[in-house]
Amino acid sequence: MNNEKNIKKDEIFIYVGLRKTGSTFLHREIFPKIRNQGFNIISSDDFSGHLNTIIKVDDYCKYKTRENMLTKLKKDYPNANIIIGVREKNEWLKSMYNLYVKQGGFRDYNYWYNNLLNHDYLNFEKYLNELKNNFSNVFVYDFNFIKKDMEGFISDLCNFIGCKIPDYNNKVHRKSWNERQVKLARFINKIIKSKYNPNAPIKRTDKINSSWILWKTGSNWWLGNK
Repeated sequence: MNNEKNIKKDEIFIYVGLRKTGSTFLHREIFPKIRNQGFNIISSDDFSGHLNTIIKVDDYCKYKTRENMLTKLKKDYPNANIIIGVREKNEWLKSMYNLYVKQGGFRDYNYWYNNLLNHDYLNFEKYLNELKNNFSNVFVYDFNFIKKDMEGFISDLCNFIGCKIPDYNNKVHRKSWNERQVKLARFINKIIKSKYNPNAPIKRTDKINSSWILWKTGSNWWLGNK
């Protein structure tokens, strides 16, 4: 029953990530439809304060660490209900490296892990404890639960919010690249400008980047799509 908690529609729900835990699906398929029911949901991966995140939320541009972001959220929304997703760390690391390459990175995994990744962000447990210590209602979900039981996850989420289960399209919004795709993308990224390679000779555009090139050549056997 979706209204067991009887949460009022004037309450605020904040989704704080983490990135690569089904957030694109939630942003596109679930949260807009719950807002249409009259619920106040603020959602952005930027609230997680991750290293790879470019803060886009108004008035939050300078809060780029989890601790500072949490302090700002607590000050602005002291009674908010928090929604956060976590993921098995090795899977999360692979997915975040994949994102790094999609954004223009060309270094191998070991270099990225040892030199570019902020290892403080691997301490999920500390962050969860801080959220629970600062906010009364925190809904935590595991990305693997979404993959195994989407209906169950949506039901639990809607029970927490107190809304009706919306109609949604259960599809993968951002499919991960396989190893050969990552290898090719890294090669392409060496010659295309990005925030990770600003001195490359070729300017990055909507149609000159590794994601677009791999999409256009997706049938190539070398990419693993025989």
